[in-house]
Amino acid sequence: MNLGLILAIGESFRDLEKKGQLKRLINYNIKSYARHFDKVYIFSYKNDRNFKIPKNCVLVTNKRGVNRFFYSLLLPFLKNSEFKNCDVIRGLQITGGIPAVVAKIFLGKKFVINYGYDYAKFASIENKKLQSLLFKVIEMPILKTAERVIITSSEIYNKLSKKINRKKLLLIPNGVDNKLFKPAYNKKSNQFTVMFIGRIEKQKNLENLIIAAQKLPKIKIILIGNGSLKGQLKLLSKRKKVTIKIVPPVDYEEIPKNLARADVFALPSLVEGNPKILLEAMACQKAVIGTNVEGIRELIINKYNGILTDTDHDSIRSGLIELLDDKLRQKLGKQARKFIIENYDIEKLLEKENRILLKLAK
Repeated sequence: MNLGLILAIGESFRDLEKKGQLKRLINYNIKSYARHFDKVYIFSYKNDRNFKIPKNCVLVTNKRGVNRFFYSLLLPFLKNSEFKNCDVIRGLQITGGIPAVVAKIFLGKKFVINYGYDYAKFASIENKKLQSLLFKVIEMPILKTAERVIITSSEIYNKLSKKINRKKLLLIPNGVDNKLFKPAYNKKSNQFTVMFIGRIEKQKNLENLIIAAQKLPKIKIILIGNGSLKGQLKLLSKRKKVTIKIVPPVDYEEIPKNLARADVFALPSLVEGNPKILLEAMACQKAVIGTNVEGIRELIINKYNGILTDTDHDSIRSGLIELLDDKLRQKLGKQARKFIIENYDIEKLLEKENRILLKLAK
């Protein structure tokens, strides 16, 4: 049996490599699919070459550089022979469902997608009005056409179960490799280090994290990632006299080593899905602080395995002050790792997904 894996619209191996996410996709998802299926076709939006993938995987590329929007609609026709060979299709995120819907209508192919977060809401927060509208238009047709929809958080599951057939929904959260993401200890500086890893965008609410750190003793904020707000946050930190350091994205295998430099991992977002980076920080036994919003409050139990705050800077500051206590940080970190090991083992979760894909393929 063969599987077709469609990347999110516009994505390629090269893009994922720049973001530090490619090895995560290959080492877990793709290798897991390759173990369960005879052949895996991976559909990319660019002319990717020279990437090491399992022998029974085929990287199907956009050699002519067709525009991503047209390519998403034409993909089942442009790569017709590959699609015909697929027994089931797995689309990544909601936009991975666009070619999958076309393949179902014209080729009768069954497909599964994952719905990680409220895509329209994320785009709206970042003032991407056209993108937000697009998500609202395509969301329901894709969800209703899919055989199964993988949901990563119970809050999103409850919302969608009111709109589409509950039998289609599968609650499978993101997982963590607990052998890679484990406690590591580096020699700490005399500064209290708060680390964030992710997109440097409005949705992440990093302005309030910086303002929250104002006037706290010997505090340093390290932001690892890229985004449109880098310059703005540098200016804000100068005005507020807060020490920050912005570092380019790192490969996911380097995340544990980087987290070892931090006293606290912070995720002060306005909304989330099922954030992999928070799961990974908790697996590394870090004391974590996050906002009491969708996607985060499902993972952090306040004062048990982390600290939950509101999204405003005063509340975040109060949480940071609590975490100045070394004993509390150690206690929360241990409980965080225990929570992840018990609930978010990546191999078990991928096995569950593959059982569904194989059932549909048959």
